[in-house]
Amino acid sequence: MISAVARWQVDDVEAASRWYQEVLGLRSGHGGPAFEMLFGGEPHASPLVLQLHRWDTTEHGVAFGDPAAPRGQG
Repeated sequence: MISAVARWQVDDVEAASRWYQEVLGLRSGHGGPAFEMLFGGEPHASPLVLQLHRWDTTEHGVAFGDPAAPRGQG
């Protein structure tokens, strides 16, 4: 089975993670300053709902975003 998981780039992964946990009741499965996995229940036993990546970090040699680029919708 293939499922899509949202991956959002943010400036502060830890603050964003706390917000999603408090507001939506998601649970951390991999916390840290650069990357987070948020689950709909017990981590790794329930669906992965959202991944957060720090905007200016790189993973596997790929930069996610230019820190100077405008952000937001549009």
